[in-house]
Amino acid sequence: IDTVAYQLNYDEYSIDQWNRLFPFVRYPVIALKDAPASFPMEARYRSLQKYMTWSENIINEVQQHQKNLFNNESYI
Repeated sequence: IDTVAYQLNYDEYSIDQWNRLFPFVRYPVIALKDAPASFPMEARYRSLQKYMTWSENIINEVQQHQKNLFNNESYI
């Protein structure tokens, strides 16, 4: 297993760097410990969130965690 640490962002400016460092032929799957995107999200990409949909499985899992962790009480 190859393990490396790089400070890469996942944006249109880093695509060539990602492809150079992690060619698909050698790295068909990459496991990341954090999100590859900047946080908080850049304002110019917020409009893309309207296309995000969660699967029924994820929604059910979230609701179960909310019930177990917060006993159905309000939380922030």
